[in-house]
Amino acid sequence: MKQLLAVILVSCVLPATVCPGQGCRYYEDYLHWTDSVDTPDAAHGLVVAGGLAYVADGDGGLQIVDVSPGSDLEIIGSTSTDGDALDVVVSASYAFVADGASGLQIVDVSSPEFPDVLYTVDTPGRARRVVISGSYLYVADESGGLQVIDVVGPGPPAVVGSVETSDDAYGVAAAGTLAFVATGAAGVLVVDVSTPESPAVIGSYDTPGFAYDVGLRGSLAFVADGPSGLLVLDITSPDSPVMVDSLDTPGEAYSVVVREGRAYVADRGSGLLVASTASPDTLVVVGSVDTPGDALDLAVSGSAVYVADGEGALHSISAIVPESAAFVEAVDTPGRARGVALWDTLVCVADFDMGLQVIDPFGDDSPGIVGTADTPGNAYDVAVSGDYAYVADYGAGLQVVDLSSPDNPLVVASASTPGWARSIELSGSYAYIAAYHGGLQVADVSSPESPEIVGSVDTPGAAYDVAVSGDYAYVADYGYGLTIVDISSPESPVVIGPAWRSDGARGITLSGDYVYLANRYSGVTVVDVSVPEAAVIVGRAETPGGAFDVAVSGNHAYVAHGDYGLTVLDVSTPVSPAIAGGIDTPGSALGVEATDEMVLLGDRTGGLLIALRECTVQEVAFRGVVTDRDTDDRLGGTVIDVFRAGEIVASTTSTSNGFYQIEADDLPERRVDCVLRARKGGYFDQSTDLLHAEGFTIHVDFSMPPLEGEPDRPGLWVAPQDITYTYAGRGSIALTAMVHNKGAFAENVRVRFIAEDIAGGESELFDISDQLIPELPYGAIEPATVPWTPFSGLDRYHVIVDPENEIDEDDELDNAAYRNLGEAGREPPTLVSVEARWDADDREVVAGRYMSGVPGQWNRFTAIVLQVHGDRVRPRCRRDVRRVRARRPDDRRLRLHGRVERRVRHGRTPARGGHAGRDRVRRGGALL
Repeated sequence: MKQLLAVILVSCVLPATVCPGQGCRYYEDYLHWTDSVDTPDAAHGLVVAGGLAYVADGDGGLQIVDVSPGSDLEIIGSTSTDGDALDVVVSASYAFVADGASGLQIVDVSSPEFPDVLYTVDTPGRARRVVISGSYLYVADESGGLQVIDVVGPGPPAVVGSVETSDDAYGVAAAGTLAFVATGAAGVLVVDVSTPESPAVIGSYDTPGFAYDVGLRGSLAFVADGPSGLLVLDITSPDSPVMVDSLDTPGEAYSVVVREGRAYVADRGSGLLVASTASPDTLVVVGSVDTPGDALDLAVSGSAVYVADGEGALHSISAIVPESAAFVEAVDTPGRARGVALWDTLVCVADFDMGLQVIDPFGDDSPGIVGTADTPGNAYDVAVSGDYAYVADYGAGLQVVDLSSPDNPLVVASASTPGWARSIELSGSYAYIAAYHGGLQVADVSSPESPEIVGSVDTPGAAYDVAVSGDYAYVADYGYGLTIVDISSPESPVVIGPAWRSDGARGITLSGDYVYLANRYSGVTVVDVSVPEAAVIVGRAETPGGAFDVAVSGNHAYVAHGDYGLTVLDVSTPVSPAIAGGIDTPGSALGVEATDEMVLLGDRTGGLLIALRECTVQEVAFRGVVTDRDTDDRLGGTVIDVFRAGEIVASTTSTSNGFYQIEADDLPERRVDCVLRARKGGYFDQSTDLLHAEGFTIHVDFSMPPLEGEPDRPGLWVAPQDITYTYAGRGSIALTAMVHNKGAFAENVRVRFIAEDIAGGESELFDISDQLIPELPYGAIEPATVPWTPFSGLDRYHVIVDPENEIDEDDELDNAAYRNLGEAGREPPTLVSVEARWDADDREVVAGRYMSGVPGQWNRFTAIVLQVHGDRVRPRCRRDVRRVRARRPDDRRLRLHGRVERRVRHGRTPARGGHAGRDRVRRGGALL
């Protein structure tokens, strides 16, 4: 068949020169840290189900965390266990905890706020990992080997079978009649569990490292092999596994989850690593995110990865990983790149012990270093004016470099500073130097070849960085946060305040009336300095690890986050900055500058990195060209359609040179729900999710019939992105599948819809119904839609076209697809009435009726409690009534609990219990 390739990309990807106003990137589309919650002890294992994360927290027992979309991570329930909680799985309303020396703990989690331990099953060793398959639990029990526990049969749960292992059992995975046990130095054992009461070892593979965990996908086993990284075993013949590939991870591979073409590895000290498994014999790293602690386990749910990070807490990380490179250019430097400054079409880099590097990243030839100036100290920062670079050279103070010959930059002057020069800012004819314990130093550089320190002021802390605007200098003063200095007389600067204690302010930038501080321990602080003498903190953004530097361009702040790479903040509302995305860098990001087109990063081991700026919602949603993959010819007249819920919501046609673009205003707000298709002359592509295509390349494969005429047989197919749903009210949804025919005319095409419950690793299928498409002509796309009322736990939907193979096709390989419910949008629930009263234990009890929303999800309702005095009604308090989970799709009563402060009115308190003191509230359209 003829194959075409549509490539969607920014107009300027690897420019010879920067393209003004063109090219941007959606950093939300890259792996990046998004949130965390501290747990009482050390997070060892976890599973995510129904909007909740169940965390095995060592001595902290079982912790239940709300991870529902749009909410902050929050512990909503917990229970202690007798031992050391190391792993957990969930099925129905029970959590099964591998509890170390105390064996297996079975916990009732039907009320997540109040989990309750029901049973303990003692195991001979130390229960370390647990999985569920069918009616049995399989426990990796260290010295106790593999233990098989029946949790469905009559009587209390009990061990029914076991297998001794040659080394301690650390991890286990099970599928069908086989279990795979990670046994440390002894590698992986394959166990036949077709008879659970008498499991037997039938095969093994001695891995080169230390096998901690196993993940399964089809005929492949993925092994987290400790210091040897990630291994892939072909288990087509279970009695004799064969290694087909390996990937040396930077840390110690400790746990692995395989999901939809990706292997997610908890790599201990190196955090999360993601590898593409599209070709199992060629593993490729596509992304990584460092975490503060020791990454021990992970769970993938929707568009997020949750990492159990030992004492580093529980972290959520964006799971979207584009295949394209994050940077448009990278130039390695001989030293440790820190400060960066753009100079015309060149970039100057303060390269620590290797002085100043002058780099041409956009030249006609290969990008690289064009000149070097060896400074006597350690170059921390650089600023450029005219043909001179001014270097903050740590112990060597200020160094002035003549750039008039970029290929031969020369140090032409210097000025000593009383402290260590760490940062420099130019304003007019003065250079302002943050000199650590030397405070703020002011140098007259009106004559660059004879600079002179003319003023200084001691700051209360250690001056790390400085920004200047008008008559004021703003100093990142480490432990004292922000210090503001009046520089109206540069020779006599005066500290005017304020000086706030902070968690280590190291970087600073100024944008409009706001100062942004990068702090070592607490992310970014936003300070309103519209009145410098009365500056006030107005916003904070918690970010991972230590922030080294920050720059602002437009509505976004770019944070150099050391080992965590680049974090992008949306600061369109400075009082509430929010993480917009981020990317990892090869080493440790220490310095950052931002322009209208680019973001420049100084990375300790990666050198100079250049990325595109963050896109804004006002810009073009995506643009690109359509090309023939075989000939590279551009294809004019190609129609680009954007679908949502089976309907075209935007469309355009490529120009004669193959170029097209769709404006953001033409797209629905939730673009993640959309599907992109291209068509030309009756040919259709296989469709792809529209995830902000600007800034990286999306490949859309066209599967086309022969050009010489219609084919002889139908060619039916469906893709995951073709499965969508819309909210139908009262807990119901309408599932839709767009069915394609790339072959001859077909009639009476049957489409089957199936729901799957995959909570806790156990899969259970539920038939929904079949739909019939009467006619499906050549090149047509027709919808099939069924109504469905989902219930708790369902989160995956399958569509099978021609399930009984009644239609003779060329192949049947693309007739089935599935999609997780979490990938589509949800309508908010509605609370139509609630009632509040006081009872004897002084707790507020709120009851209401759940009217709409997607059942099985956790929702937050807000209620206004009113106190009634005769004909007068007074607001008593506003209350976020804990999250509530709808277990049935129909109208039902809810009882929510939450403690509130009682108030005294006219010397009396509301009566407790009974009807006399009952407060009532009726609130329509309650909101998340």
